Amino acid sequence: MYKMLLAAILLLQVQIFAQQHNLEVASSLADSVAWRLPIAADTALVRTSQSDAQMPILQAIARTAPVKIVSADAHFGDFLFLSPAVWTVDYSPISRNEIKRTISISLTFQRFSQNVLSPPETLAFSFTDTLSYARAEQINASSPEFLRRQIPAPKETLWEQYLRPAIVVATLAATVWLFFSVRSR
Repeated sequence: MYKMLLAAILLLQVQIFAQQHNLEVASSLADSVAWRLPIAADTALVRTSQSDAQMPILQAIARTAPVKIVSADAHFGDFLFLSPAVWTVDYSPISRNEIKRTISISLTFQRFSQNVLSPPETLAFSFTDTLSYARAEQINASSPEFLRRQIPAPKETLWEQYLRPAIVVATLAATVWLFFSVRSR
């Protein structure tokens, strides 16, 4: 009993401290979107652009049901029209060594059934975690273009922001004052 509890706690810690790659997070978010899409048939008929940013969505849909891409000139009875997925990656500094990463997806879709296009519906999901700056730079550099953003500079400490400039200014002022006070004697 205690061994199982200890093993569960250790596995939980591994999950908590595991830092996923941007593409893994995107795949997980795409799975969340795919499960909520209204796919009524055995095969998902989808009309969409086939860009790099759209691929995680199409792969996630393919994990739930076989996907058939419908061309713009084909006339099928029922299909999903997916607008291009909007992926956002945001990095915001927390401290000198840590940065908060937020990856979000927004997907707008419409159902085409019986020659009628339904009103657009939007699905949005996000994922937030904390990374070290070194790990964030590694992940960001190896991510695809649609999941890559510029990482901001680390947040300055109180010492770097106020005290160090104050000491430099005070030292410079004291040096100038001493120079002119000694020279005038």
